[in-house]
Amino acid sequence: MLLDSDLEDLISCRKIIVSKPRREPKDAGSHLRNDMTLMAENGLYSFSVFMRISKEFPENFSIGLILLNALDGAEKITLVRYNGIHGGHSEFPHHIVAHIH
Repeated sequence: MLLDSDLEDLISCRKIIVSKPRREPKDAGSHLRNDMTLMAENGLYSFSVFMRISKEFPENFSIGLILLNALDGAEKITLVRYNGIHGGHSEFPHHIVAHIH
């Protein structure tokens, strides 16, 4: 089981870029997409970073850090996700500022 301190360590550990993001993001319909792969400096963990940005509203973006070889045996764990301004959720009708999930 991952503790909060484990998650904080995984988010904040120094990482090395293994595969760089594309110079130009890929067109994915209504948004642009880019990704990269990272490895913890100690070599014990690998990560994926996803980046998405709305073509129509650039302030609508999402960037996330995913643990690929999770300590608890799960295949992937999203450690942190940063989002821009966006709306449309039953609990939050509109996010008027950038925020973290």
